[in-house]
Amino acid sequence: MKRKQLAIFLSMLLLIAGSADARPHRGGQVQSTTRTRPATSGERSTEARSGPTPSAQQQANISKLKQDLMRIKGESEVTQAQKDQLSADLLTLAQGTQKPSQASVDKLANDLSTALADGKLTKAEQAQLAQSVADLMNSANISPEEVQAALNSAQSVLVSSNIDKQDVQQIMGDLNAIAEELQKNR
Repeated sequence: MKRKQLAIFLSMLLLIAGSADARPHRGGQVQSTTRTRPATSGERSTEARSGPTPSAQQQANISKLKQDLMRIKGESEVTQAQKDQLSADLLTLAQGTQKPSQASVDKLANDLSTALADGKLTKAEQAQLAQSVADLMNSANISPEEVQAALNSAQSVLVSSNIDKQDVQQIMGDLNAIAEELQKNR
């Protein structure tokens, strides 16, 4: 059961990875992003995204993530190799020149795999958390307000899913560190 929950979460990351480059990027290269309504404090907005077809490299990253998910589904316990692969896959979500440090991504992968192993997140919560993580992995390309909305969304999901309070604090610390690291380099 624990393995299945992690596989579902990773599936959500896969979906996000395919649409990650539909976000505005620095340097004048802006893809179409439309908000159907403004987001309120602590709420994620509903967005209709359209953008270019993923690059050959991004398609290769997505294929690699699919292979990882197929291998993980059959496992009963999260191994260090799987945590390392999750870390690598998280890093592939970061688009553009500004990427979080490997150490901060490794810490997030470790803390996420530990917290999600209990299987408390629903599919909808996993999708929302995956979107928030993808946004934060690209926080150099979004406004401080969008960063805060993504952090609020992630925290809301983690708290409402009854994940251990210490695990929530560790994951939120990891996400905050990544966001701060990328925002200061904007």
